[in-house]
Amino acid sequence: MRFTVFEKRGDEVGARVVEKPEFEPFTHFDGAPLRAVQRADVTSAPGVRTEMVHIAAGGHFVMHASPDVAVCNVIRGRGELVLPQGEVLGYEAPELYVFLPDTLHEWRNIEADTLLSTALVEAR
Repeated sequence: MRFTVFEKRGDEVGARVVEKPEFEPFTHFDGAPLRAVQRADVTSAPGVRTEMVHIAAGGHFVMHASPDVAVCNVIRGRGELVLPQGEVLGYEAPELYVFLPDTLHEWRNIEADTLLSTALVEAR
């Protein structure tokens, strides 16, 4: 998936187009193992970081949370999002999730390759 980052360059606005992001293996989160997960950094600016996350069919992203607000756009894919009390929400792209700070969640039973675009915004 192509992405474009726009930024001010002096008095002009420039576009940085990335035709195909370079995904790297994402094997652990806070010491817990992940299965079939990759990520690619998009960009960062003061107070925000954006990345793409790919979870292959059959993959698993453990129960986790962030101290930031996480805006997560499910671009493609299908599976389950699980909350700590056991509630299971099926997802099928396109979907938009907003996780407020410290909101535990888990991605599991990934039925179709899933691509997420995430923006982590520092909570104040």
